Amino acid sequence: MSSGFVHSFAVHTVMGGWEGAWGEAWFFAGNGLAVVIEEGVKRVVLQRRMQLMKNGRQNNGTEEGTKALDRWYDGVIGRVWWIFVVCYTGRNFARGWVRAGLVREMAGL
Repeated sequence: MSSGFVHSFAVHTVMGGWEGAWGEAWFFAGNGLAVVIEEGVKRVVLQRRMQLMKNGRQNNGTEEGTKALDRWYDGVIGRVWWIFVVCYTGRNFARGWVRAGLVREMAGL
């Protein structure tokens, strides 16, 4: 979240207004929120899997028992989530850079 404030104030300073700075702020705030949501969902899912495992059989804390909590689709769901988040919020990030003229500045034009 602090990155969102820093970047949005930087764009605000360059542009002299808040219009283009909102893209930067939304990008970083959105990504920060996405991290919190992802971790919350992950914890709930793992707790539920542990509950189901304990009801079904005891694993006695072995390595095989911990591996049983992982599913083949966990990584796929995580990647799809991040692609969605980056595509959605990245659009705002790019708009902020273009409006502030930072693209030309970074390219040395």
